[in-house]
Amino acid sequence: MEFHRRRRIDANIDMTPMIDTLLQIFVAFLLSMTFLSSSVRLSLPQAAAEVREPGRPVVVSLDANNQMYLNDDKVNPDELASRLPPLLENAGKAEVVLRADQSLAYKHVLRALVAVRQAGATNVQLAYEEEGKP
Repeated sequence: MEFHRRRRIDANIDMTPMIDTLLQIFVAFLLSMTFLSSSVRLSLPQAAAEVREPGRPVVVSLDANNQMYLNDDKVNPDELASRLPPLLENAGKAEVVLRADQSLAYKHVLRALVAVRQAGATNVQLAYEEEGKP
């Protein structure tokens, strides 16, 4: 007497196509988020940070009319390259604080930053007002 065995049905779901699809959607989402972050309009006038070292660094300032000042003395931007290196040597550090009015166009701040770096400053800090203070 022969008994018929039931065949065991192998019921597996192949997960590979679903995982591939989810991975592609995840990568597309990540790439779109990186592109969106670079197109966000920013306004960065305030921050909160502690000052690490006391002292009097060399200060380059730009007012709302794009007038440049070097330690409270009005300076022509072309003269900055010749007047800044002696001040950096006297200070003992190649550190400069760049102060710019928040209404000034970014391109003017960038030009001043490049001029300060070309004059020999190795450490340039951007000045800001503490959050919550008038």
